[in-house]
This record gives sequence, structure tokens and C-alpha cells, in this order.
Amino acid sequence: MGYLACRDKTFGEACDYIGDELDISKDNVKEVKLRREMSNLGDYFLESIPEFNACAGETVIVKTEGFEKLERLQVDWSTFMIDQGRAAHDYDQGVIENQKETYKDLKKKVLVITHIGYSRGKDGFEKAATSAEQSQFRHFVYEFK
Repeated sequence: MGYLACRDKTFGEACDYIGDELDISKDNVKEVKLRREMSNLGDYFLESIPEFNACAGETVIVKTEGFEKLERLQVDWSTFMIDQGRAAHDYDQGVIENQKETYKDLKKKVLVITHIGYSRGKDGFEKAATSAEQSQFRHFVYEFK
């Protein structure tokens, strides 16, 4: 599970490159548009296990977009008791933690790549990137300028 902080066009190109390098069919790339009120990906994953398992090959890429739009990232962190890293921690935790039991029916490897974009302006982008960097469950954060 990782994050790519970049412009929209760069996100698609980077995901295509990763898929090509890992020899993952474009049919095994799934897209998720995050909803503002979402706090994690856990429910989406539980609902999607049959779809993932139906894919050919052993790996599925899940591209998620809109991380910078999540409500928890729009909080005034200077007055909030939970630090900004908590938003990404909770988002990731729903997929990473307790995965053996929760996703025991999942037969595929899943690579989640979350896009951090500029849809909320530079400030929204920076808040989201800082949050992602502070998540203990993320495997990578790359920023492309």
C-alpha cells in the first residue's frame, strides 16, 4: 500500500508503468473514487473480494483517487486533539491490519496505490501528503513534481 503525490496525468502514467514493470494485465487494474465521508478502504475491500478473485493472474492493482478530499484531512489540525497522521493511519489500517482473518477469502495479491492530487489546492495537497507520510501502515510515499 502506497501513495503517489502528483498531478492527475502523472498518476495514471505512474500506475501504468508499475503495472507494466510487474507484468500485471490492465484487466487487473481496478479504480476506486474515494468519497468525502470515507475514513478507510476496509469496506470496499470486503465487497470487492469476489471481483479480485475473478481476475486472471496473481496480482491486482487498486488505484484510489481523491485522498486529499477526505473530510478528516480538512480539520484544523492546530486545534484538533488527534494529529494529522491519524487520518492516513486509519485509512490504511482498514486494509493492512488483521488482514489474515478479515481477508481470508482473498486469493490474490493486491497492490493499493492511492493518489494525492491537487483537487483541494496546494494546501489540501500538502495536508494529505503530510498525513500519508505519517501513516505507520504505508509502504511508500512518492511525490512527483
